[in-house]
Amino acid sequence: MTQSPSTQFYPATTIEVNAHQDGQRLDNFLMAQFRELPKGRIYQMIRKGEVRINKGRSKPTSRLTEGDIVRLPPVKVEIKEEIHIPEAAWNRLRESIIFENEQFIIIDKPSGLAVHAGSEIPFGIIETLKAFGNHDFYELAQRLDRDTSGLLLIAKSGKVLRELQNSELERQYTLIVSGNWVQSFPEKTTIILDPLDTENRVNGERYVIISPTGKSAETHFTLLENGAKASLLQAILKTGRTHQIRVHSAANGYPLLGDRIYHTEDSSGVNRLCLHATQLSFTLFGESFLFNNPLPQPLLQFFKQLNA
Repeated sequence: MTQSPSTQFYPATTIEVNAHQDGQRLDNFLMAQFRELPKGRIYQMIRKGEVRINKGRSKPTSRLTEGDIVRLPPVKVEIKEEIHIPEAAWNRLRESIIFENEQFIIIDKPSGLAVHAGSEIPFGIIETLKAFGNHDFYELAQRLDRDTSGLLLIAKSGKVLRELQNSELERQYTLIVSGNWVQSFPEKTTIILDPLDTENRVNGERYVIISPTGKSAETHFTLLENGAKASLLQAILKTGRTHQIRVHSAANGYPLLGDRIYHTEDSSGVNRLCLHATQLSFTLFGESFLFNNPLPQPLLQFFKQLNA
Protein backbone atom coordinates (compact mmCIF):
# COMPACT_ATOMS: atom_id res chain seq x y z
CA MET A 1 0.00 0.00 0.00
CA THR A 2 1.19 3.51 -0.74
CA GLN A 3 1.29 6.16 1.96
CA SER A 4 0.49 9.86 1.78
CA PRO A 5 3.20 11.87 0.01
CA SER A 6 5.45 14.05 2.15
CA THR A 7 7.72 16.98 1.33
CA GLN A 8 11.46 16.48 1.36
CA PHE A 9 14.21 19.07 0.93
CA TYR A 10 17.21 18.16 -1.21
CA PRO A 11 20.27 20.41 -0.73
CA ALA A 12 22.46 21.55 -3.62
CA THR A 13 24.69 18.76 -4.85
CA THR A 14 26.91 17.68 -7.73
CA ILE A 15 26.64 14.55 -9.85
CA GLU A 16 29.26 13.03 -12.12
CA VAL A 17 27.77 11.86 -15.43
CA ASN A 18 28.11 8.08 -15.83
CA ALA A 19 28.26 5.87 -18.92
CA HIS A 20 24.46 5.42 -19.06
CA GLN A 21 23.97 9.19 -19.11
CA ASP A 22 26.67 9.94 -21.71
CA GLY A 23 25.07 11.79 -24.65
CA GLN A 24 21.81 12.50 -22.77
CA ARG A 25 20.15 15.90 -23.07
CA LEU A 26 20.34 18.04 -19.94
CA ASP A 27 16.55 18.40 -19.60
CA ASN A 28 16.02 14.62 -19.80
CA PHE A 29 18.84 14.08 -17.31
CA LEU A 30 17.16 16.45 -14.83
CA MET A 31 13.75 14.84 -15.29
CA ALA A 32 15.31 11.53 -14.30
CA GLN A 33 16.90 13.13 -11.23
CA PHE A 34 13.72 14.94 -10.13
CA ARG A 35 10.87 12.67 -11.28
CA GLU A 36 8.46 14.33 -8.83
CA LEU A 37 9.05 17.86 -10.17
CA PRO A 38 6.83 19.35 -12.91
CA LYS A 39 8.55 19.99 -16.24
CA GLY A 40 8.05 23.73 -15.86
CA ARG A 41 10.26 23.78 -12.76
CA ILE A 42 12.96 21.77 -14.57
CA TYR A 43 13.16 24.29 -17.43
CA GLN A 44 13.00 27.20 -14.99
CA MET A 45 16.08 26.01 -13.08
CA ILE A 46 18.00 25.65 -16.36
CA ARG A 47 16.90 29.08 -17.63
CA LYS A 48 17.88 30.80 -14.39
CA GLY A 49 21.30 29.17 -14.35
CA GLU A 50 20.59 27.13 -11.22
CA VAL A 51 21.95 24.07 -13.04
CA ARG A 52 25.58 24.13 -14.15
CA ILE A 53 27.66 21.73 -16.26
CA ASN A 54 31.33 21.92 -15.33
CA LYS A 55 30.52 25.27 -13.63
CA GLY A 56 29.05 26.75 -16.82
CA ARG A 57 25.48 27.65 -17.79
CA SER A 58 23.82 25.36 -20.31
CA LYS A 59 20.70 24.92 -22.43
CA PRO A 60 18.01 22.22 -22.08
CA THR A 61 19.32 20.61 -25.27
CA SER A 62 22.97 20.51 -24.09
CA ARG A 63 24.41 17.01 -24.36
CA LEU A 64 26.21 15.47 -21.40
CA THR A 65 29.53 13.65 -21.61
CA GLU A 66 30.69 10.91 -19.27
CA GLY A 67 32.74 12.55 -16.52
CA ASP A 68 30.93 15.92 -16.66
CA ILE A 69 30.10 17.42 -13.28
CA VAL A 70 26.50 18.65 -13.06
CA ARG A 71 25.56 21.01 -10.25
CA LEU A 72 21.96 20.54 -9.05
CA PRO A 73 20.19 23.30 -7.10
CA PRO A 74 18.42 22.81 -3.76
CA VAL A 75 14.79 21.74 -4.28
CA LYS A 76 11.71 20.72 -2.36
CA VAL A 77 9.83 17.75 -3.77
CA GLU A 78 6.89 15.58 -2.83
CA ILE A 79 8.01 12.02 -2.27
CA LYS A 80 6.12 8.80 -1.64
CA GLU A 81 7.14 6.11 0.76
CA GLU A 82 8.83 3.07 -0.73
CA ILE A 83 6.34 0.74 -2.38
CA HIS A 84 6.40 -3.02 -1.98
CA ILE A 85 6.17 -4.78 -5.35
CA PRO A 86 4.89 -8.35 -4.91
CA GLU A 87 6.79 -11.21 -6.49
CA ALA A 88 3.58 -12.21 -8.27
CA ALA A 89 3.85 -9.01 -10.34
CA TRP A 90 7.37 -10.01 -11.40
CA ASN A 91 6.26 -13.55 -12.28
CA ARG A 92 3.47 -12.19 -14.45
CA LEU A 93 5.83 -9.79 -16.19
CA ARG A 94 8.52 -12.42 -16.70
CA GLU A 95 6.01 -14.66 -18.47
CA SER A 96 5.30 -11.79 -20.88
CA ILE A 97 8.93 -11.44 -22.04
CA ILE A 98 9.19 -12.77 -25.60
CA PHE A 99 12.79 -11.70 -26.34
CA GLU A 100 15.76 -10.49 -24.30
CA ASN A 101 19.43 -9.87 -24.94
CA GLU A 102 22.07 -7.67 -23.28
CA GLN A 103 20.73 -4.57 -25.05
CA PHE A 104 16.95 -4.65 -24.77
CA ILE A 105 13.79 -6.54 -23.80
CA ILE A 106 10.64 -7.12 -25.85
CA ILE A 107 7.49 -7.65 -23.79
CA ASP A 108 4.03 -8.76 -24.91
CA LYS A 109 2.31 -6.28 -22.63
CA PRO A 110 -1.12 -7.35 -21.37
CA SER A 111 -3.99 -4.87 -21.57
CA GLY A 112 -4.48 -3.13 -18.23
CA LEU A 113 -0.83 -3.28 -17.16
CA ALA A 114 0.74 0.18 -16.77
CA VAL A 115 4.27 0.83 -18.03
CA HIS A 116 5.02 3.35 -15.25
CA ALA A 117 3.75 4.22 -11.79
CA GLY A 118 1.21 7.05 -11.67
CA SER A 119 -0.92 9.04 -9.26
CA GLU A 120 -3.22 6.05 -8.66
CA ILE A 121 -0.86 3.30 -9.87
CA PRO A 122 1.75 2.29 -7.28
CA PHE A 123 4.06 0.53 -9.77
CA GLY A 124 4.31 -0.45 -13.41
CA ILE A 125 6.52 -2.51 -15.72
CA ILE A 126 9.60 -0.32 -15.31
CA GLU A 127 9.41 -0.27 -11.49
CA THR A 128 8.97 -4.06 -11.45
CA LEU A 129 11.99 -4.60 -13.70
CA LYS A 130 14.14 -2.32 -11.56
CA ALA A 131 13.07 -4.20 -8.43
CA PHE A 132 13.64 -7.73 -9.74
CA GLY A 133 15.78 -7.49 -12.89
CA ASN A 134 19.52 -8.13 -13.17
CA HIS A 135 20.46 -4.78 -14.74
CA ASP A 136 20.77 -1.33 -13.21
CA PHE A 137 19.04 0.42 -16.12
CA TYR A 138 15.60 -0.13 -17.67
CA GLU A 139 13.84 2.59 -19.68
CA LEU A 140 11.07 2.69 -22.26
CA ALA A 141 12.14 3.09 -25.87
CA GLN A 142 8.48 3.52 -26.84
CA ARG A 143 5.23 3.81 -24.90
CA LEU A 144 1.93 1.94 -24.85
CA ASP A 145 -1.20 3.19 -23.13
CA ARG A 146 -2.19 1.18 -20.08
CA ASP A 147 -5.18 -0.36 -21.89
CA THR A 148 -3.23 -1.18 -25.08
CA SER A 149 -1.63 -4.61 -25.41
CA GLY A 150 1.24 -5.87 -27.51
CA LEU A 151 4.91 -5.30 -28.27
CA LEU A 152 6.81 -3.04 -25.86
CA LEU A 153 10.52 -2.21 -26.25
CA ILE A 154 12.68 -1.53 -23.17
CA ALA A 155 16.33 -0.48 -23.32
CA LYS A 156 18.85 -1.89 -20.84
CA SER A 157 21.42 0.90 -21.06
CA GLY A 158 21.51 4.62 -21.70
CA LYS A 159 23.60 4.08 -24.83
CA VAL A 160 21.03 1.70 -26.30
CA LEU A 161 18.16 4.01 -25.37
CA ARG A 162 19.72 7.00 -27.15
CA GLU A 163 20.53 4.88 -30.21
CA LEU A 164 16.90 3.72 -30.40
CA GLN A 165 15.60 7.26 -29.91
CA ASN A 166 17.75 8.44 -32.81
CA SER A 167 16.78 5.57 -35.13
CA GLU A 168 13.58 5.01 -37.06
CA LEU A 169 11.27 2.86 -34.96
CA GLU A 170 8.44 1.44 -37.09
CA ARG A 171 5.28 0.61 -35.15
CA GLN A 172 2.25 -1.23 -36.47
CA TYR A 173 -1.03 -1.84 -34.62
CA THR A 174 -4.22 -3.83 -35.18
CA LEU A 175 -7.50 -2.34 -33.95
CA ILE A 176 -11.25 -2.87 -34.01
CA VAL A 177 -13.43 0.19 -34.56
CA SER A 178 -17.16 0.71 -34.36
CA GLY A 179 -18.98 0.97 -37.69
CA ASN A 180 -18.49 0.24 -41.38
CA TRP A 181 -15.16 1.88 -42.29
CA VAL A 182 -15.73 1.66 -46.06
CA GLN A 183 -18.75 3.97 -45.87
CA SER A 184 -16.41 6.88 -45.12
CA PHE A 185 -13.07 5.63 -46.43
CA PRO A 186 -13.45 3.55 -49.62
CA GLU A 187 -9.71 3.48 -50.34
CA LYS A 188 -7.62 0.57 -49.06
CA THR A 189 -5.33 2.91 -47.07
CA THR A 190 -6.30 6.24 -45.49
CA ILE A 191 -3.82 8.78 -44.15
CA ILE A 192 -5.10 11.01 -41.34
CA LEU A 193 -3.12 14.16 -40.52
CA ASP A 194 -5.31 15.91 -37.93
CA PRO A 195 -3.09 17.89 -35.46
CA LEU A 196 -3.51 16.88 -31.81
CA ASP A 197 -3.68 18.96 -28.65
CA THR A 198 -2.14 16.48 -26.23
CA GLU A 199 -2.18 18.91 -23.28
CA ASN A 200 -5.97 19.29 -23.17
CA ARG A 201 -7.61 18.25 -19.89
CA VAL A 202 -11.15 17.31 -18.83
CA ASN A 203 -11.77 17.16 -15.08
CA GLY A 204 -8.01 17.15 -14.61
CA GLU A 205 -7.49 14.09 -16.84
CA ARG A 206 -5.75 14.08 -20.22
CA TYR A 207 -8.27 14.18 -23.08
CA VAL A 208 -6.56 14.65 -26.44
CA ILE A 209 -8.49 16.62 -29.08
CA ILE A 210 -8.10 17.68 -32.70
CA SER A 211 -6.89 21.29 -32.78
CA PRO A 212 -5.40 23.54 -35.48
CA THR A 213 -2.85 24.68 -32.89
CA GLY A 214 -1.97 21.12 -31.86
CA LYS A 215 1.09 19.03 -32.66
CA SER A 216 1.44 17.47 -36.11
CA ALA A 217 0.32 13.84 -36.22
CA GLU A 218 0.20 11.24 -38.99
CA THR A 219 -1.50 7.85 -38.91
CA HIS A 220 -1.87 5.43 -41.85
CA PHE A 221 -5.01 3.26 -41.53
CA THR A 222 -5.39 0.17 -43.73
CA LEU A 223 -8.61 -1.85 -43.85
CA LEU A 224 -8.11 -5.55 -43.08
CA GLU A 225 -11.72 -6.70 -42.85
CA ASN A 226 -14.97 -4.79 -43.04
CA GLY A 227 -18.24 -5.46 -41.22
CA ALA A 228 -21.63 -3.87 -40.69
CA LYS A 229 -21.08 -3.30 -36.98
CA ALA A 230 -17.28 -3.16 -36.69
CA SER A 231 -14.18 -2.99 -38.87
CA LEU A 232 -10.73 -4.53 -38.42
CA LEU A 233 -7.91 -2.13 -39.26
CA GLN A 234 -4.15 -1.87 -39.31
CA ALA A 235 -2.56 1.40 -38.19
CA ILE A 236 1.02 2.55 -38.75
CA LEU A 237 2.28 5.48 -36.70
CA LYS A 238 4.46 8.05 -38.42
CA THR A 239 4.42 10.22 -35.28
CA GLY A 240 4.04 9.16 -31.65
CA ARG A 241 1.51 11.49 -30.04
CA THR A 242 -0.46 10.54 -26.93
CA HIS A 243 -3.63 8.56 -27.82
CA GLN A 244 -2.91 9.26 -31.50
CA ILE A 245 -4.61 6.19 -33.03
CA ARG A 246 -7.58 6.42 -30.68
CA VAL A 247 -8.25 10.10 -31.34
CA HIS A 248 -7.61 10.03 -35.10
CA SER A 249 -10.05 7.15 -35.46
CA ALA A 250 -12.73 8.45 -33.07
CA ALA A 251 -12.64 12.03 -34.36
CA ASN A 252 -13.34 10.74 -37.87
CA GLY A 253 -16.40 8.78 -36.78
CA TYR A 254 -14.91 5.38 -35.92
CA PRO A 255 -14.07 5.07 -32.21
CA LEU A 256 -12.20 2.02 -30.99
CA LEU A 257 -14.32 -0.57 -29.25
CA GLY A 258 -13.60 -0.76 -25.53
CA ASP A 259 -12.28 2.81 -25.40
CA ARG A 260 -13.54 4.21 -22.09
CA ILE A 261 -12.27 7.72 -22.86
CA TYR A 262 -13.24 8.42 -26.47
CA HIS A 263 -16.17 6.00 -26.87
CA THR A 264 -18.24 6.26 -23.71
CA GLU A 265 -21.41 5.09 -25.54
CA ASP A 266 -19.84 1.72 -26.44
CA SER A 267 -22.40 -1.07 -25.98
CA SER A 268 -20.46 -3.88 -27.66
CA GLY A 269 -19.77 -5.62 -24.35
CA VAL A 270 -16.01 -5.95 -24.85
CA ASN A 271 -14.08 -5.65 -21.58
CA ARG A 272 -10.84 -4.12 -22.90
CA LEU A 273 -9.51 -1.64 -25.44
CA CYS A 274 -9.38 -3.23 -28.89
CA LEU A 275 -5.88 -2.01 -29.76
CA HIS A 276 -2.84 -4.27 -30.03
CA ALA A 277 0.76 -3.49 -31.04
CA THR A 278 1.40 -6.22 -33.61
CA GLN A 279 4.73 -5.32 -35.23
CA LEU A 280 7.91 -3.53 -34.20
CA SER A 281 11.00 -3.04 -36.34
CA PHE A 282 14.19 -1.05 -35.84
CA THR A 283 17.92 -0.96 -36.47
CA LEU A 284 20.32 -0.98 -33.53
CA PHE A 285 24.05 -0.45 -34.05
CA GLY A 286 23.72 -1.61 -37.66
CA GLU A 287 21.68 -4.75 -36.88
CA SER A 288 18.03 -4.98 -38.00
CA PHE A 289 15.32 -6.41 -35.76
CA LEU A 290 11.71 -7.33 -36.58
CA PHE A 291 9.14 -8.63 -34.09
CA ASN A 292 5.58 -9.76 -34.82
CA ASN A 293 2.78 -10.45 -32.35
CA PRO A 294 -0.65 -11.09 -33.93
CA LEU A 295 -3.96 -9.85 -32.55
CA PRO A 296 -5.00 -12.04 -29.57
CA GLN A 297 -7.50 -14.73 -30.53
CA PRO A 298 -10.19 -13.54 -28.08
CA LEU A 299 -10.26 -10.13 -29.83
CA LEU A 300 -10.39 -11.71 -33.28
CA GLN A 301 -13.23 -14.00 -32.20
CA PHE A 302 -15.05 -11.03 -30.67
CA PHE A 303 -14.82 -9.17 -33.99
CA LYS A 304 -16.20 -12.11 -35.98
CA GLN A 305 -19.05 -12.71 -33.52
CA LEU A 306 -19.99 -9.04 -33.55
CA ASN A 307 -20.41 -9.11 -37.33
CA ALA A 308 -21.92 -12.60 -37.56
